Amino acid sequence: MAESSNESEMHVSFVHDMIKSLADEIAELLDLDGSESKGQIMNDLFENGRQSLVNYEEDIICERYKDVMNGSENKLMFLLKKYYRQKWEVQYGKSHPWFISFIEQYQNGECHDIYERVLTHAAEYGDKHTENCRVLSIVLQFLFDTIDDECWTKTKLFDDKYLKEQPIFDSQYLRETENSDDQFLKEISICDGLWYAISNDGLKSITKYSDYIVPDVMHEQLNKSQSVLFQALREYYRTQLFPLLKENRILYRQELYDLALDNVAEHGWLNGIQAIQQRVAPKHYKKLLENINSVLQKRKAQANQALEQQEQNTEQEAQVGNKNAKKKEESKTLKAQGQNEDPNGQYKSKKLEKEGENKESNREEEDKEQKQQATSNSQGINTCSENKHTKANLTEAAAACNQEPDEERKPNKTNDLDNSSKTTSEDEQDDIVPRTPLKNNKIFIAGLPKTMAKKHLLSALSRTFSSIGQIKIDKKTKEPWIDLPRQKDDKSKLSGTAWITFEEEESMIKAIKTYNQQCVPVFNDARIYVSEARMKNDRAKPEPPAQPIQQSPGNVHTPEKKDLYSNTSG
Repeated sequence: MAESSNESEMHVSFVHDMIKSLADEIAELLDLDGSESKGQIMNDLFENGRQSLVNYEEDIICERYKDVMNGSENKLMFLLKKYYRQKWEVQYGKSHPWFISFIEQYQNGECHDIYERVLTHAAEYGDKHTENCRVLSIVLQFLFDTIDDECWTKTKLFDDKYLKEQPIFDSQYLRETENSDDQFLKEISICDGLWYAISNDGLKSITKYSDYIVPDVMHEQLNKSQSVLFQALREYYRTQLFPLLKENRILYRQELYDLALDNVAEHGWLNGIQAIQQRVAPKHYKKLLENINSVLQKRKAQANQALEQQEQNTEQEAQVGNKNAKKKEESKTLKAQGQNEDPNGQYKSKKLEKEGENKESNREEEDKEQKQQATSNSQGINTCSENKHTKANLTEAAAACNQEPDEERKPNKTNDLDNSSKTTSEDEQDDIVPRTPLKNNKIFIAGLPKTMAKKHLLSALSRTFSSIGQIKIDKKTKEPWIDLPRQKDDKSKLSGTAWITFEEEESMIKAIKTYNQQCVPVFNDARIYVSEARMKNDRAKPEPPAQPIQQSPGNVHTPEKKDLYSNTSG
């Protein structure tokens, strides 16, 4: 006994050292040394597989992240597969030797590709099964190898995930599902149907899914004496059946309990439990049968609720997709109509896309600009004297508005006009047209972290606001239209502001309502301020000046001052 105990302790120590070694290798691969999230990332990887890394993209160097997330033959997947294989060995090597022997047959035999696929699936999505389901779920993946990975991943009922800790009796669902097993199973996915059948009706129910298992394998598994699936089902039913027998005052006798377990595992709850009817008091058996029926009805009700919720989620996603597609189509149609109706061909689709304006609004703005032009030129006055901006209490966000890239903004150098009525020479003359604010589905964001890497901040902005609506794509860069200006006095640092242009006005409005004055975790919990950005029109083509208007000396027209320190982008 002492020797056996020492061997066990040595084995546990070996496993602990091996897992620590794997964790160190993965941490080095992801360059996590010094990262505050290292422990959390490692725990998540060992619980939920490689896909859990999508939650930590900002914590991993971009190049490393792309390398480990690409394909299934990289070093990270190799290390994770090694971990999960060893995990199975440790957890079940002694208590379920038949399970390890079963896996080794696939690992070392002609079905090695099936072994690799199941292990790769575990490394990708983790081992999230409940304890009493884990062995059964792994065995099913090996035996029903024709079912693809997507089906295993998107199941709703598999591994009893749909069961609540305390089932709630729902008479509506119970009425709808009474005596409707066959129809119920036809309406759910293959994986969900397989799990639901085998966890309620036992080994014999696999014949309903004979299309998804090799015939020789199915016949072998139906033979209890050599069936690994039967062994897995015994372990699954054991944890539920034995407590149920005790609750109904059926005292433990190994022969009786084993008889009940073998028959329930083979034939399911209702048919299997009949094997002990003549061996227990009628009163206790009747109560046991009532409780089993109640449990099965509650399971059915919860399954229906889970599937209904899944269907509603799918419908909602489809409706959102259809709505977005419809809006895009309507937008294209309106732009096409605007091109066809324009007699002078001045407003091409490219300009419409950039300014987000139709023909009607452009004409109105042009009329306003021409009137202002005529008024400004009536006395041959030019407004090119240098303006000294002395506005007090400028916020950092407002100052940053003058830093937007040149391709989007062309600042107007209009200055204040004093009463001395100064004019400039013809060489310096620059016809200035005051610009009218224009809606362009653009938001202005202030309060962003300045120390965050630009690449990470761009990624965070794109992920956060693309969930609100579709961000417009910059035709030059082919990237989402997001601008991150730098500080005016130090170009090496970000200003903490940004502009984002959406395809739809609704998205802009929703973004403001959702995130204005909110603390956002992805921006290091910074409180951000989101408002509508207003764009000034492009400079209109100069027109011949109108006939001078006679005015008395000193009565010079002075254009209205423009406050350039507003939330605008040109």
